[in-house]
Amino acid sequence: MRRKDVVYRQPDPSARRRRRVVRLHVLLFRAGLGPLFRRRILLLHHTGRTSGHAHRTPLKVMQHDPADGSWTVVSTLGTRADWYRNLRQNPKTVIQFGNRHHAVTARFPSCGESHQRLPCVRLETTPAQPGAETAPPPRPGS
Repeated sequence: MRRKDVVYRQPDPSARRRRRVVRLHVLLFRAGLGPLFRRRILLLHHTGRTSGHAHRTPLKVMQHDPADGSWTVVSTLGTRADWYRNLRQNPKTVIQFGNRHHAVTARFPSCGESHQRLPCVRLETTPAQPGAETAPPPRPGS
């Protein structure tokens, strides 16, 4: 039975488009087409801080240093981004860069002048296995 005083809203069309683009990136990575992004995008595998569910978020790489195995990404939504708050809670995670998975630990340094207002996250390969490729995390429901 529907209540007459409840207003049902349709999601904003631009939000729907953004969601579709994000899902497309994740599907391309899962299909093994990560190299299409030419080292500009990585796929962050993280765990929800309250739900404990596995999540995947594509992020733009601001800087990549292959010598020490680190990537720098910026949170455009600031500290409100769910992936950022999830990494604060659990900094050890896995990223997919191209077709390779890397075990990383998130560090939260201050950003340079170009990104003063946006929080940076530096993802560094796990010290025990520098540059080592890891198996992808299990998919939910598997």
